[in-house]
Amino acid sequence: MDETGIMLGHAASSKVVVPANKAKSNFVTHDGNRETITVIESITASGELLPPVIIFPGKNFLVGWIRDNGDLPKDWVIALSHNGWTDAEIGYK
Repeated sequence: MDETGIMLGHAASSKVVVPANKAKSNFVTHDGNRETITVIESITASGELLPPVIIFPGKNFLVGWIRDNGDLPKDWVIALSHNGWTDAEIGYK
């Protein structure tokens, strides 16, 4: 099992700030939109690829989060958590 977090809206307004005294250090500022979704991918011990799980923040799924209903493969799983991260219940399922 592996998971990755994707920050929504982060790259659109990012700025890189480099202090004069640390020319090789990069710091990123952003507009404050830190909404994150998580994607989990898993492979069984026998090598079977399980459908990905996409975890959105919230209590109710909004159809508008996906461009077209036809864009998402039917076996992919949508889950919800209060912050868009995986938790013990989602990981177990």
